[in-house]
Amino acid sequence: MLVRVLNKTTAPILIVMVALSLIYRPTFQTIINGSSNLLMIDVGETQAVLNTWGTLHPTSYPLYVILGNLMVTGLKLVGVSAATAPALVSWFWGLLALLLIYILANHLIPKPILAAVIIFLLGLTRFVWVHSVIAEVYSFTFALQGLLLLVALWRQPIRHRILWLAFIGGIGVFHHRTMILLAPALIYATWPDLKPLFRKPSILMLCLLVGLIGFLPYLYLPLQASTHAAWVYGEPNTLSGFWEQFSGKEANHFFGLPESQAAFQHNFDKINDSIVHGVSIPGILLGLLGLAIALRNPNNRRPALTMLLVLIPNYLFAVGLFTDILAPNIIAIELALALGWLFLADAVLSTPIGTRNRQVIWAYYLSIGLQFSLFTVLPIYYSAWLYRHNNNFIHQITHDRTGLATIALAQNTPSGSTLMLAWGPRYYAIGFAQDVEHQLTQIRRADHKADFPTLIQQGPLVTPEYTFYNQSITWWEARLGTPIYLRAVAPYLVQIDIAPRLAESPITLPADFDAPIPVIALDAQLNCTSDYIVLKVDWAAPATPTRDLSIFAHLVDANGSVVANADQAARVYGWHPMTEWLPNEIVTDVYPLPRRTDGVTVAFGLYEQLPSGEFQNYNVQSLPIPCNKKAPGDKSEGQ
Repeated sequence: MLVRVLNKTTAPILIVMVALSLIYRPTFQTIINGSSNLLMIDVGETQAVLNTWGTLHPTSYPLYVILGNLMVTGLKLVGVSAATAPALVSWFWGLLALLLIYILANHLIPKPILAAVIIFLLGLTRFVWVHSVIAEVYSFTFALQGLLLLVALWRQPIRHRILWLAFIGGIGVFHHRTMILLAPALIYATWPDLKPLFRKPSILMLCLLVGLIGFLPYLYLPLQASTHAAWVYGEPNTLSGFWEQFSGKEANHFFGLPESQAAFQHNFDKINDSIVHGVSIPGILLGLLGLAIALRNPNNRRPALTMLLVLIPNYLFAVGLFTDILAPNIIAIELALALGWLFLADAVLSTPIGTRNRQVIWAYYLSIGLQFSLFTVLPIYYSAWLYRHNNNFIHQITHDRTGLATIALAQNTPSGSTLMLAWGPRYYAIGFAQDVEHQLTQIRRADHKADFPTLIQQGPLVTPEYTFYNQSITWWEARLGTPIYLRAVAPYLVQIDIAPRLAESPITLPADFDAPIPVIALDAQLNCTSDYIVLKVDWAAPATPTRDLSIFAHLVDANGSVVANADQAARVYGWHPMTEWLPNEIVTDVYPLPRRTDGVTVAFGLYEQLPSGEFQNYNVQSLPIPCNKKAPGDKSEGQ
């Protein structure tokens, strides 16, 4: 009998877990993150931290990090890659959360198949799905939300229920502060157990002390900082640094009432768009309808009102008090709506069909059709919509190869240099390569908050050319306290100097010089990698040019046709025009051309577009390509 009951209740959820895992599998984060989507912004950091016993950005989430590192260590022992293992941690917590909610749903409405169908749909909603396949802290938050609601809404008496909620809630709030938004729902759900305790202050004090147990994992922060772990955020081994981590001080600018009606409208639209993308407008309406119907049923009134008290505070906080999107808010709303679907389906399925007679035959078949649609057609259609709507989006952000491209770019950084990338996905990719995969050991890394005057004394300071779109030249000069001078040192990499590189003797122009401004190539070299033919040119001028000319760099085949180009409108990837050059300053430029076997020579020089629309070339030079005969994949250099 027990086996039969277990099969009846466990088989549906096991099928759902397997089905969701198969659906999730193609979207798993299996490479270092490269996406800058808001949902992915910290994934690369988490991937690195869960592999190095490091610490995350505020509020640090130490319990998640400790458990995650233990799980990642075990997964790597059985052959899982370092990039994939953190995503499997999220998958575990996500499935655990769905299992807890299934137990709750089947407890409230003892219909295992119906509960499993609702869990399947919940698992396909955007925020639940994405946070089950990426390295983020929110599936752990989701599991804590599910556990709290399960304990609070369990209809049979639970010994020391309030103490258990204090313990789990303390862990939850210390893990992520938005868990406090569940307090109204939990207080209402457990009021019969909680009310007598107000006459027992000692028990309430004990609950408070039990809740404070959740603080203990924070001792991990100064411990790891003092042992010089590979990836430590801030200075948690100092009192002020620890407080900044614990309090999340750097996120304070996200909190507060909107500054204007326009700001409120922007946040309102952003949050509503996130919910709509997650569950759709019909999903929202049906969930709310189900909760409203359940309020009329004495058996379901307490859980329905509890879920409304979950939904409303999370929604109001997200719309009116926080200017960013917090996944726990959206997940809590999706969870509340899913239980609304459960109550709605139960209400329809529980409606008496009636007798088959001529007077009510139309009502009989209508009721049959409605129940059949609600239990089969609608879930199938809705799950298909959720899959189509979310699968491509999630696959795209989890398979963004920008992180891998950043690592490949960094491999060309000159040895002994410091590579600066602003804190974010690209920086995390380099950190992952160095601290986890032990690559790029010949360079140092720094983010945009580094002590640049000290770094530049230690060796060359290099950054990707796209950095200057956000950290402008004036930004660099303010951080270094001096004018800067740029030169290209590798494909798409720029070195920042605090002194110009000047020619040893004054620049003189050759007799056959034909350009309208005094700019010449002092030296030109060709180097080959497996991917590029790299033209490196040292430009100089005896006097600061009064206007700018563009540079052409063409890969030319045996017939004299241009098969590829790396033209630039200004030197150093557009960031150091000729009109800013000092007299006799040597400006190094790099032009990466694709390595093609049909290329024979590289032609380069100056050019401009004449008023007639024609292009005029000056000082044209050509270099033969000796490296095309090398075997594909050969990274050696030729000249």
